[in-house]
Amino acid sequence: MKPDVTVKWRPLEDGDSALRSSQCLYALVNRSHTKLLYIGKAYWSHIQARLDCRSKGAVFERLRQYSAFGVLYGEVRLPRGYRRSEGIISDIESLLINREDPEGNWSCTRSRGITRPGLTVACTGSWPGNRKFYEDDD
Repeated sequence: MKPDVTVKWRPLEDGDSALRSSQCLYALVNRSHTKLLYIGKAYWSHIQARLDCRSKGAVFERLRQYSAFGVLYGEVRLPRGYRRSEGIISDIESLLINREDPEGNWSCTRSRGITRPGLTVACTGSWPGNRKFYEDDD
C-alpha cells in the first residue's frame, strides 16, 4: 500500500538550518537516537522556537531523567494534490503519538480528533519508532 504521506526524519545538530523550519514535525530522542521521547509539530513557528517555548517546560520536566536529548527533523512530504495545512500536520502528529506513545507526550495517546480517517503515513530515514508504516484504522 502506498502511503498518503511520507515523513523523512534526520538528526539535527546545533546550528542546523532545519531548526528554522516550519510546517514540519520534530522529535526528541534519547542521546543514542534509539528511543522516541516526544513528538511535536512546528507549523506557525519553527522548530527552535518550539524547543525554546515556555510551554515545553512540562515536557522537559517529564523527561528530566535523560541528561541529554537528540532532536530529529521530520520533513513532511505530501503527494501531488495535497495541500500542506495545519490540519494534515496535526493529523500526522496525532497518529504517530497515538501509535508510539512517547513518554513526553500526554495528548493524543488515548483518543484522537483526526479529520482524515484512514490516513497512512510512512516514516523513513532516522526514525527510531517501533514501525515504519502507520495507518489510521479508527
